[in-house]
Amino acid sequence: MTRDAVGEITAVTYNGNNSTQELIKREVAPNTRFTINVDPKDIWLDVTGTGTDEKIFNELIQLRDDLRSNDPVAPPDGSVPPYTYPNFTYVTQHLTALQNLIDRVNLKRAELGETSATMQRMLEQTRYHKTNLQDILSTHEELDMAKGALQLTNQLNLYQAAINAGGKIVAPTLMQFLR
Repeated sequence: MTRDAVGEITAVTYNGNNSTQELIKREVAPNTRFTINVDPKDIWLDVTGTGTDEKIFNELIQLRDDLRSNDPVAPPDGSVPPYTYPNFTYVTQHLTALQNLIDRVNLKRAELGETSATMQRMLEQTRYHKTNLQDILSTHEELDMAKGALQLTNQLNLYQAAINAGGKIVAPTLMQFLR
């Protein structure tokens, strides 16, 4: 910001990155990337984004100066000779220009809102699929405790029966064999 001797703002300068777009992209699925911000130049600079005219701020500064001025001031569009008092036509031109800039900001907000809504839908779909996959996995891998206890008891009984049968077959010990 540039201020005059009284301390009023006379100009605002954009200090962002002018060489490349400052967009942040995130991958939310394979081959699916979303831009999660907007280029600040689209909001702060002129409509084309190529100039250094910080349009919103300069429009506000010009409106303030035109409302205070009694000196001849050229209208914003430069179409008629200077005037000596704030004319409602010129004030309306400033306000129309500001409304157009506000509309541009709202458009960018809407774009971000749509991106946010799309990502929210994708998150809900991911949660839904995760729950379904967990249900499928649990039906294939989880154990019914009663059934598992019964199977374990049956296998334990079979094991003990096999040991008892083997013990009766191989009853002679090594000492009995050596005698």
